Amino acid sequence: MKKVLFAAFTAGLIFSGSVMAQTVFSVNVVGFQKVTIPPGSFAFASSPFMTATNNLNGVIGEQGADVTDANGGDSIYTWDGAAYTRYVRLPGAGVPPGTENQWVDAGTFALPTDPAGPGTGYIYFNSLATTQEIVMVGEVVDGALNSTTTSTNTIPQGLWLVSYDWSSDIALNSSSLTNETTVTQGDEIFTFDTDTQAYTKYTYFANVGDPTRNYRWLNATTFDPATHVLETGSSFFYRNLGASDVVWTEDQPYNLD
Repeated sequence: MKKVLFAAFTAGLIFSGSVMAQTVFSVNVVGFQKVTIPPGSFAFASSPFMTATNNLNGVIGEQGADVTDANGGDSIYTWDGAAYTRYVRLPGAGVPPGTENQWVDAGTFALPTDPAGPGTGYIYFNSLATTQEIVMVGEVVDGALNSTTTSTNTIPQGLWLVSYDWSSDIALNSSSLTNETTVTQGDEIFTFDTDTQAYTKYTYFANVGDPTRNYRWLNATTFDPATHVLETGSSFFYRNLGASDVVWTEDQPYNLD
């Protein structure tokens, strides 16, 4: 389950029911997102907000169980198109300088440098016997700050963990992934349900002679048009079976003026 709250900042005042210390990185809208993860469960997550450093430590920070926990601590997995990298959180003492309370590569203890902001994704494992709520805070994505209100997410050939670029939900079959010329018939999307801990597979069909299914993502089991919503803060696997990159472009769906 995911909860999102937008708070407007003007002259340093927070107009919101919740108050949380947070640096404003550019203009005026900060988002708060809560991701609820059941005990012993995985969640496919992403940060829909911009932070000062869009890596795992900037996005997650000092949240989650560290390696000294009796259950061994939580894990975060990233995917580079070929293999996973597992990250764990170190405690605040007895570790190399600069890694206190930080998420590090479980094998090398290096700090993560790969982007973990909008458009990317990661998998969070809750090692505890109780539900955890991970809160992500950052600035709502505003294309106007970069003189463009169209996002571009390039997905190479193969299997990639990705997310929607903007700080909002979008229905899969309302996204431009239904009409991008770079999407190939047969491309696959795998979404993951945190509550059931199960995948659902969707396959892209172009012109199949059925107006209700032409250029749509269909449930690979029922072949019904997908009703799935790409929720804020979620991520999913995309399998690009084409000969070139999928270039996923989306217009900004909200106005922050």
